[in-house]
Amino acid sequence: MPRPSRFVRYIRYMLNVPSEVDGEARRRVVEDFGRYFGRWGLAPSAGRLWGYLLMSSAPASLDQIAADLQISKSSASVAARQLEQILLARRSGQPGSRRALYEATEYGDHFMEMVVDAYRAFLGLFESAARAAHDQVARDRLEGMNRFYRLWVEQLSEVIERWRQEHR
Repeated sequence: MPRPSRFVRYIRYMLNVPSEVDGEARRRVVEDFGRYFGRWGLAPSAGRLWGYLLMSSAPASLDQIAADLQISKSSASVAARQLEQILLARRSGQPGSRRALYEATEYGDHFMEMVVDAYRAFLGLFESAARAAHDQVARDRLEGMNRFYRLWVEQLSEVIERWRQEHR
């Protein structure tokens, strides 16, 4: 069989470049999600997995996740459970199979509701601290922080509700 011409080889090369670039871009995004989760004190592996699941068009098994992310199956399992706990992923199965499949939840509004609830609890701490403060400077600071976070909670709650109404 004759060797393909230089032009044909070049075209084949160029057709392969986007998939290589896309694969590298996906890898970088997955790593970026891991770093982002790490900044919040969460497991970077959970962040990497969430980034992976967000870009996946179908649910993935732990075996597939472990192979694609180049982590152990036990690390993939722990990360998947963490994402389930904070409602960023859900587990499903296939009829006739015991294999668990994981996928990213659609919008993360349940996760954001958890964040809002955590900040509501945080607001209670500011209020208690403002009442217990011994001087006006500290009380003013705490009351200012309380006003800021109260506004933040109110606005985020409205955004979540609006999102839910638009996507029903």
